[in-house]
Amino acid sequence: MNIDWTEAPDDATHWDALGGCFCNEQGWWIDEKYITRNHLYWGDRHYIPRPVEPATTAWDGTGFPPVGTICECLFNDGWVKVVVLSVNGDEAWVRRPRGSHIVSKGLGNEFRPIRTQAQREREDAVEKALAMDCHPREGMLRRVGE
Repeated sequence: MNIDWTEAPDDATHWDALGGCFCNEQGWWIDEKYITRNHLYWGDRHYIPRPVEPATTAWDGTGFPPVGTICECLFNDGWVKVVVLSVNGDEAWVRRPRGSHIVSKGLGNEFRPIRTQAQREREDAVEKALAMDCHPREGMLRRVGE
């Protein structure tokens, strides 16, 4: 299992492999919010302790993301935030808000790292510019093949 500890909150001591989120003995971080609850079976093997040396690199978007990676996956309804639960050959099992799914690049699924707010704003601006009904001029954006 490969967990991107560079994304972990400072107080997180473990990764909850069943919940797919960072946690400590008092609660979990879910969607960047800290929720306090008593853990059932604290210390069980699905609570993976934070390594002594924090991870220095994260998945760069090349190939399948490692198990434990939180990223975006392309489905029929668009890009969706997922957690990679397992990878086997050319397939991956991911959890998304509406349940878990087996995905494959052969079925058209793609993966990408979570985009920053600046990246989302830039992508929106590019899409709006491309949606304008005009002929591109030198130096303007244009669709591939135009």
